[in-house]
Amino acid sequence: MLADFFESFLRIQELRDGPDGRLLEGFAQEFCQVGYTEITARMHIRAAEHLIQSQQCGWATVKKCITGVRMLLRFLISDASALLVWNALTLHRHRH
Repeated sequence: MLADFFESFLRIQELRDGPDGRLLEGFAQEFCQVGYTEITARMHIRAAEHLIQSQQCGWATVKKCITGVRMLLRFLISDASALLVWNALTLHRHRH
C-alpha cells in the first residue's frame, strides 16, 4: 500500500526495509482503505517514520524526535479516525 502514496521505488523500499516497515505498510493500508488523499497520507506516514526512527536512535536525535512527535500530534488532533488507526497499529506491534 505504500506504493499507493509514493512513486519512487527506492523510497518505498527504504520505508519497507526500515525499522518497523511492516507497521508503516499497515498504516498506509489503513489510509488507503479510509480514502485519504496522497498528500495527507504521505504526511502522516512521514510523521510515523520520524517517530519510529527517533525511538531507534536515542538521545542523539532528540530534535528529530520532537519534530516527529509534533507532526504526529498535529495529525492525530486533526483527524479522530487517524487516532483509532494509530492505536490499533501500535497495539498490533506490541502483540507481535
